[in-house]
Amino acid sequence: MICRYATRNMQNMKLKMVITALIFAASMFTVALQLYVLADLPFWETWLFVGIGELLSMTVGGITIYLISKRINLYK
Repeated sequence: MICRYATRNMQNMKLKMVITALIFAASMFTVALQLYVLADLPFWETWLFVGIGELLSMTVGGITIYLISKRINLYK
């Protein structure tokens, strides 16, 4: 919902993907908190590494979807 609200008026698809990836990476504090509570892992390091992993996966996925959408109409 946060991503939808933040990007609802954006026309530039690349900027929309960047904003979405950053929001998802920042939201990984929930995963870090769970790992902190359940596995006794350090919160800040876990948030950093999980956030970086999410940012990388969203970037690769975003680029892939963007390139596919250039060839195939994904709005059907």
